[in-house]
Amino acid sequence: MFIKTAKDNKVPLTLYLIVVFIGVIFLSIDTKISLQININSYANDNLDRLFLIVTKIAEGWGTVPILIYFLIKDWKKALFIGICYLLTAIIAFVLKNYTFGYNHRPFAIPELNALETYHWIKNYKMPTS
Repeated sequence: MFIKTAKDNKVPLTLYLIVVFIGVIFLSIDTKISLQININSYANDNLDRLFLIVTKIAEGWGTVPILIYFLIKDWKKALFIGICYLLTAIIAFVLKNYTFGYNHRPFAIPELNALETYHWIKNYKMPTS
């Protein structure tokens, strides 16, 4: 059942694996803080708004309605999407806690707070844990 569903959804699964692979490549090139500083140099207010929306969607506000829709329409696809979401959460947990050795938000990292050129999101309280 799972393999058939994966075969039926080759394109989204391939895109998902490409994104994960690119992320692993970036993380293997340099440290997390160096990547954070380099990527932050491209930040601006429009990207801040976009990624706040994307973050809210990824936190479940988008996933739950999609899963409910597919539960009604096709429970196999709902199961497949749920498993992909769970695997992504597990990968993120392992990388944050075991690969990097720490799980701090950017605001809690002293090196980033010391940089005058670092772009923080305006009017947004950053989590510190």
